[in-house]
Amino acid sequence: MWAEVAGEWRGLYVFDLQVQADIDYEIGNWYVSTHPGSPFLGQLKVARLAAGERHTLNNAHYAIHYLDRPSDKRVIQSADELLGVLGTTFGIRVPVHPQLDSTLDGLVMAARQEY
Repeated sequence: MWAEVAGEWRGLYVFDLQVQADIDYEIGNWYVSTHPGSPFLGQLKVARLAAGERHTLNNAHYAIHYLDRPSDKRVIQSADELLGVLGTTFGIRVPVHPQLDSTLDGLVMAARQEY
């Protein structure tokens, strides 16, 4: 799969016709959801395609990638703002949880310290 981004074609994925056993999917899914070294464990990663753009959220780093111009990038500044982006942009309603605010605040603080 390829996508034209800012006038340049870039490869996104590579597929082949090799048959995969069901266990291959089970092991891969188990690894990315449970192994301490998995990039998906303890991180917030969200992406959504829209007409002419792609929205991404990596912890508190939010970006809009356009087909015809440079990306807009920013760091989310609060847990409330993060919840707003999840709801408005990605259509994700996050259920209330006693540790939700402190967890999201941790993601926001870590992202702010990276800059």
